[in-house]
Amino acid sequence: MRAMKVKAAAAEGDSRLRLSGRWDQAATFSTTE
Repeated sequence: MRAMKVKAAAAEGDSRLRLSGRWDQAATFSTTE
């Protein structure tokens, strides 16, 4: 369940968070809360 949310958030914020090079961490932190 959590993995699905993380993937969804990553796919959505992948374009802008990808510039930071840490969208993976950002997505995990966002879904963690």
